[in-house]
Amino acid sequence: MQLRACFEPVVDMVGTFSVRHGAEKISGWLEETDQAVAKRIPYDESRAEAALVIEPGYARYVEPAPGYTAFEQLIVALRCALRAENVQHLWLCQVNFLRPLSEAQPLAARLRQTTLHRFYALEIMQQDSLLGTARVVGEDTSA
Repeated sequence: MQLRACFEPVVDMVGTFSVRHGAEKISGWLEETDQAVAKRIPYDESRAEAALVIEPGYARYVEPAPGYTAFEQLIVALRCALRAENVQHLWLCQVNFLRPLSEAQPLAARLRQTTLHRFYALEIMQQDSLLGTARVVGEDTSA
């Protein structure tokens, strides 16, 4: 089963999303399909993860990790900040930036709230100040 992103309304939608660029907001709908995943491409994030300083509930880059975009580094930092929560699989549900994400400055992710060992709210830091927030649903693998 796969999810298909559609930019026109879908009767049997399972979710919605939006993409914002400046003042423009584009809405979309998620639809479940019976189509099997035909191809999986492994993603090597080991060098980005190795560049992190990881503490329980916190992960930060001292310097940006070469070869990865700032957004790729952010995804790795969010996952590693949740490592102490025993979260192995996570779904990024929402990211809100207060200002543009810089490719030249190191990032950090800090866990701020956990609800029912499944829903996580994190702060995204850059240049020692709040850059934005992220909301994640995670699968706790300790049970």
